[in-house]
Order: sequence, then structure tokens, then C-alpha cells
Amino acid sequence: MALVLTVGLLGVAIPVQAAAPGQVVWVDLLTEDAATAIDFYQQLLGWKIEPYSSGNFVVSNDGHPIAGISEIKNTDPEGEEALWLVGMAVPDLADSVATARKLGAKVHRDVGRVEGFASFAILEDPQGAAFMLLAPERPFEEPKTVGSWVWTELWTHDTEAASKFYGNVIGYEQAEIDRSDDAYLLFQTEGAHRAGLVEIENKQVDPIWAPYLGVADLAATVAQAEGLGGRVLLAPDPKLGEGRVALLADPTGGAFFVYELEEKTP
Repeated sequence: MALVLTVGLLGVAIPVQAAAPGQVVWVDLLTEDAATAIDFYQQLLGWKIEPYSSGNFVVSNDGHPIAGISEIKNTDPEGEEALWLVGMAVPDLADSVATARKLGAKVHRDVGRVEGFASFAILEDPQGAAFMLLAPERPFEEPKTVGSWVWTELWTHDTEAASKFYGNVIGYEQAEIDRSDDAYLLFQTEGAHRAGLVEIENKQVDPIWAPYLGVADLAATVAQAEGLGGRVLLAPDPKLGEGRVALLADPTGGAFFVYELEEKTP
């Protein structure tokens, strides 16, 4: 991982909750160019993004804090420019970090704490996907609405190995949903679906935890993202999520999925 993963929750005081094990509770953008990223996301999603501390910003959607943005340095000029870093809740942070280390994970930031909000650690799994572990201390509420995170997937080269690793570290159980064309693998805890699990066919693609943002109009969002300097990494396709999904990258390189939400009736 080329990025300097040594920041602690990116300096952002996050409102999180005593969440269920394995629940995704926070997402941070690590980028070399925070100003460009901020301008992109404000125009694309209408996010309110405010400075919190030197180089760090907090993102709100409809009044709900949902993410952090941190300007960081890159140790490898040819490496990734930006990364959305996904954070999952665990009941015993120190134990989870110790288990991950024993199983071959890299610990980029050992257990630290933002007082009154969460303890945390930043790691990289044995296949190279970076992630956060959190022990929340504050309530967190994020409705699954337009402009908010609605889902997360782990894209990895070996789903069986990933399932064993995260099962031991977080307590995830693997499940699957039968679809018309194939089966969709999932991580779950307490009977609730927490994240998807996808095997990467192209071994040249690096493993990554990929968050999904809800949008009202997928085609319009994709077109607007391109107009703002973003890139379409995976265009909408009827074979992918019934044509309601696209993979984008912001102008600084941060990749994220967008998912067209179903229209809600009163």
C-alpha cells in the first residue's frame, strides 16, 4: 500500500455507536489533493464538507456526518493517488488487531483513540486490502439515502482466504444469495448482511474495500462525474446490479461505486 496510512481517523471526531460486530460505521478518503476532491464531491453529491483540523475535513449529508477527508502524502509516485478507507466495528479492538497481525495482516496504525468517539486501528489484510477497525463510543445514525453510504464490498483475489481471515478478525460468517445468473457472497454477523464479497478475476487489479453511495439518477450522476473531472471505471451494465451500478473515480483517484436507489413511495 503506497499511501501513508498513519493518520488516526484522519483527525475527524466521528459520531459512531456501540455498533453490531462487523457493521460498517465510518469511511475516510485519503487523498493527496483534498481541495480537488472536496470540490468534486460537493458538486456531485451536494455534501457539506467542513475543515476539522490541519489537512482534515468532515463530510455531512443532510446533516448527518458520514465520512472524513484527509490530505496525505504518497510514498510511491506510481502508487494509488487516493483511497476510500472503510471502517468496521469490533467488540474487542486490541484482540482483533492482535489476531489480524498473527494471520499476516500489516498494521499501519496500531490502536489509538479519539476521546469520546472511538478507538481505532488501520490495517492491510494479507491480500493487500486496507481497512479500519473501530470500537465506537458514540451513537451513529446514517439513513440509507441519496448521498449516503448504502453498501460495501470487499473485492479480493481469494474469497475463501478472505472469508477465513475476516471471520477470525471480525467474526464475519460467509453467506450467499442466489441470483438468476450466479450466487452473491456476503459477510454477515448476527444474521444481518454487513458487506459483499467479490472475487477479482483480473489478478493485476489490487484488492480493495469498495463503498457504495446512493444516487437518485445513475446516468445523470455518471455524466456529471465525468464533467467534473472524474473517471468511469465500470460503466452501468444490465449484467451488473440490474444496470443500477457504476464504478467511478474522483479526480484524485479515489474509487467508489454509485447505486441508483429505488424511488420511495410516501
